[in-house]
Amino acid sequence: MIRQTASLVILLIVAVMQCGRAQTVHQIPFAAFGNTIELTVANTAKVPLAGVKVAATNIPAWLRFSETEQQIALLKPEQELAATFTFAVDKAAPVQKSHTLKFVITGSGGEQWEKEITVTVAPPDRFEAYQNFPNPYNPSTAIS
Repeated sequence: MIRQTASLVILLIVAVMQCGRAQTVHQIPFAAFGNTIELTVANTAKVPLAGVKVAATNIPAWLRFSETEQQIALLKPEQELAATFTFAVDKAAPVQKSHTLKFVITGSGGEQWEKEITVTVAPPDRFEAYQNFPNPYNPSTAIS
């Protein structure tokens, strides 16, 4: 079995950020597991941010995240820290159809920032059939 994964690294600046539509569409492999999205949260302010929460929202049923929320205890001034989300793509995922994931970053004072990431599932690049277990009623069964 061939294991395919996708890894996306997104930089999110926490301070003065203009929210806009996601421009890049990230392709993820069909039925892949162990995929990661890494959001780098940067504090460009001169004061530390404590209790920062990064939450993944707008998740379709065909994406299975191991965790949908990450906590950053302390983000010092001019510091960058990563929030990593691991997910799997279900075999029922629609192929070549874009979907926008939303990540909401919340500070302890209630400040919020958002980052949108557009993903699409790539079609399978090959199909394979393997020899099955012997048929107990016909032990000479073979796939040709």
